[in-house]
Amino acid sequence: MRAPERLHFINPVRIIAYIHAAPGNFLSIRGDWPDGDNWKKPVRMTLVAPGHWEARILAVQTAEFKVLLDDVLWESGANRVAVPGSSVFVHNLQFSSPK
Repeated sequence: MRAPERLHFINPVRIIAYIHAAPGNFLSIRGDWPDGDNWKKPVRMTLVAPGHWEARILAVQTAEFKVLLDDVLWESGANRVAVPGSSVFVHNLQFSSPK
């Protein structure tokens, strides 16, 4: 008799950032999502209302990520953590200068 297969459920992670970016600017996120080399591949966030940005990532495991401004300036500080099926609220963003 075969052992039952382990099921991996994919649950969306909702990332919500509150920041007023100047017109023409955008936010993106990069992280260690399980579907590839995403520290190098950005996911662009959607501006849903003034100062309110959102992105959804499908996740099967906990992942770390950072928010970027114009996909150039990285969020300062420690990586944020996203748990499958959760919403992550991001406030008080500070960005580092490019190196």
